[in-house]
Order: sequence, then C-alpha cells, then structure tokens
Amino acid sequence: MLHKILSQSPRNFNKCNNNLLVRLIFQMSADGYGYGETIDRLNILGYKTKKGNQFGKNSLYDLIRNERYKGTGL
Repeated sequence: MLHKILSQSPRNFNKCNNNLLVRLIFQMSADGYGYGETIDRLNILGYKTKKGNQFGKNSLYDLIRNERYKGTGL
C-alpha cells in the first residue's frame, strides 16, 4: 500500500493532493515508521508543507494530531 501511495503522490501539500499526503503519513505511521523516519522520507521525496517548507517534527505532529485527519472530528 505504501509503495502505491508513494508512486502516485504529487509532491506539494495543497488541496488537490492533501488526501494522498495524509494517507501516506498515516500509512507510514501504521507501518511502524517513527517521526524521524517519516520526516526524512517526506523531505527526501520532495514533499513540502502547505506553507512550502520542509517537514519537521512540529508540522508532522500537528498533522497527525489533527482530529479532521484522524477521522474523529466533525
């Protein structure tokens, strides 16, 4: 599943591909990747935050803890 997401994912974090990037991050978490590994992989692959920056611990933490992305919010 992770390979499928990686091969289809655009590199910028925007409205068009937000869902793919979020799925990728949650799949990496489910596969046992830690924060450091996930951040390194996203940055190596050229992914950027919605502000155009490289991913860091804070941006990844905020995304993972966001109720909207976890599916527990309204």
